[in-house]
Amino acid sequence: ADDAGATFTSTEAVFCSIDPNAGTGGIGALSCPAGGGQLLGRLPRTLDRGSTTTGRTSITDIMTIPISVVRRAVVRAKRGEFSDFFYVRRFDPTAGGAPVYVAVTCRLTGGTARTPLSLNRVELYGVEPNNNRVRLLRVDGDNIKTGVIKADIRYTGTGLLEGWWEVATPTDQVIAEVDRFTAGSISEDQRTVQRRFRRVKRFRVQVPLSGRLTLKGPRYSELPHQTPGFYQVILRIEASKGQASRSNLANTGGSQTLFSGGVAGFPLQALRYRVGDLEAAQSAALNPRLTVDDPGGGKARQVAMVWDVLQNGAVAVMVEVFDPESQEKHQLAAPMSKGLVILPRRWTEGRDVDSLRYMVTVLGRDQKPVGERITVSRVK
Repeated sequence: ADDAGATFTSTEAVFCSIDPNAGTGGIGALSCPAGGGQLLGRLPRTLDRGSTTTGRTSITDIMTIPISVVRRAVVRAKRGEFSDFFYVRRFDPTAGGAPVYVAVTCRLTGGTARTPLSLNRVELYGVEPNNNRVRLLRVDGDNIKTGVIKADIRYTGTGLLEGWWEVATPTDQVIAEVDRFTAGSISEDQRTVQRRFRRVKRFRVQVPLSGRLTLKGPRYSELPHQTPGFYQVILRIEASKGQASRSNLANTGGSQTLFSGGVAGFPLQALRYRVGDLEAAQSAALNPRLTVDDPGGGKARQVAMVWDVLQNGAVAVMVEVFDPESQEKHQLAAPMSKGLVILPRRWTEGRDVDSLRYMVTVLGRDQKPVGERITVSRVK
């Protein structure tokens, strides 16, 4: 919203070789010319991280410049043309009227010391014996003694890289996308809603101008590993407070300074690790039980097997029914996510329910049984 109370919606963002607001006082109603090679490219929606504040009086815009736009700017600079180019975001008034274009100057700095720290790529992995890289970890046995988590980081600029490692346990809520962004990549409001998990290890590193850094994280022995299940490791990066990454919110009605160093135009990937024989442990957590339609006399008409749905590990259950009178054995597989399987009537109808044996077996991803077979009897 502007001083007059008009409401605007951001509809487009482009890269332009000339300032579309030249001579209009900085904010005008001129678009980037599509002809003459002035339009260097458009910002893809996947790289658009613009977000408004709670009061919606300002916008925090974190974007990644596509490599195609950078190439065109470099070619222009090599030809002796003006090397600066402009990032232009378009705002359309909701009540009708002329659009407004806000331009930000972009300069080809080459990642010098006065450039704000920006992350281009972050890759988490585990290092185990023989320096093997592992991206799906299993934390138990000898691995606990030797394994360590690391992060390969590519960046531009320089500054203080500060933050900590966190672990989400199997009982925690699902990690949301906003939880995986660095603090400098999201608005002031979004920083307050990021959920926190179990903190494991802090780090504080002054990054060099090399553009590459391998950050050593916690050892496997420092990770939670008491309960079987799947865990996730998150790399938290705070906003570095370099002078070049400083924003004065007083210009937008705010009351403080906001730092955005350590920015990344993408959510950092979480690293998963597994503790214990999860599939075997889950077989005991199924809690299988029967529902029997018994019209009376102890003779079954319809029998169904139900169980608690589990999220990870095994993928199916095998229900077995054995009739001691006919010596027949029946098997029926069902997806674990279903939570219910109705046994065919020919297996049970008219037979003594209490004489049947019900066995439940967990099947792994290779369709082989895992864990112990569970005997289920009728609950009277």
